[in-house]
Amino acid sequence: MAQWPLSLSSNLHHLPKHQKKMLTKYDLDGKVNFEDHIDDFYLHIRMLEVQYDDVSCILFPYTFEGRASVWYHNLPPNSIHNWRVLRNCS
Repeated sequence: MAQWPLSLSSNLHHLPKHQKKMLTKYDLDGKVNFEDHIDDFYLHIRMLEVQYDDVSCILFPYTFEGRASVWYHNLPPNSIHNWRVLRNCS
């Protein structure tokens, strides 16, 4: 079984409903730079009323497409334990 970069405790908070529909996508080949994508992600997280790092960590990879998704899935297994680590991986 493949292991993902995300490694969080088993005490996770609930995800907001319809979260994937509200999140904009990011691709390394796109016209949006990563810093703008992060700002946009923060805006959507506030709109979804997300208050916990574990939820942000789970939702953020859903924004990746193309080479950004490949990059994320090539990170070492269990290497991301919190939002600060994930945000600084780029």
